[in-house]
Amino acid sequence: MKQTSRIVFISMFLLVCMLSKAQERKLYFGVKAGFMFSDMSGYPSDTKIKHAFTGGLTFDYFINSDLYLSSALEYANKGNKFDHVDESYVEAIVTFKKSTVAAMYLQMPIHVGYKFDINKSTRLMIQGGPYIAYGLGGQTELGNDVIIQTQAGTTTTTLADYMASTNSWRRGEETFSEARLREFDWGIGLGLTLEYEHVNVGLRYDHGLYDIARWEKAVRNRAGYITFGYKF
Repeated sequence: MKQTSRIVFISMFLLVCMLSKAQERKLYFGVKAGFMFSDMSGYPSDTKIKHAFTGGLTFDYFINSDLYLSSALEYANKGNKFDHVDESYVEAIVTFKKSTVAAMYLQMPIHVGYKFDINKSTRLMIQGGPYIAYGLGGQTELGNDVIIQTQAGTTTTTLADYMASTNSWRRGEETFSEARLREFDWGIGLGLTLEYEHVNVGLRYDHGLYDIARWEKAVRNRAGYITFGYKF
């Protein structure tokens, strides 16, 4: 926890320094919003990509005409989709289709970038570096379709009906808890931005390096982003 607090403090300090020197060097700030595609490596079930919204505030601090530092404060709804299989019953296998992990983070990338001028109004910008994130909340929920396989055959029911008949399942639980995932995360990212005057389109991929699981098998975040932004 002390290490987490130290990293967050240093990151905020660097961002404040960037803002405080806005009069000395070129600083641009803006907004962005878009879509993200996330998954988790090492998750106990077979997973599929989860689609969600992302958005935030951006800061570009130019060291010279082409080299710059890029940061942001952004909301990222990470997680995955999966089919939860319960094999604890002696005579049945129960599968909860399209279950979902929602892990909502406040995230800060700290990247170094380089700008290539295509023409007077258009720029291609490449950046990369670490990110840190802290989990704000989220639910891990079972899917609504339940498939029950027995020796007699296969039947399909809804989650509500299954819970009513068994009285032993809940629809969801907190994603960040002592039994599931840790709030803190960090990793590395690489991004590409095409900018025309004040508007831009960005692509980015983040690869988590920190084990966010509280169980034995390591789990790490993976996420891709497509964002549309405006710089003031």
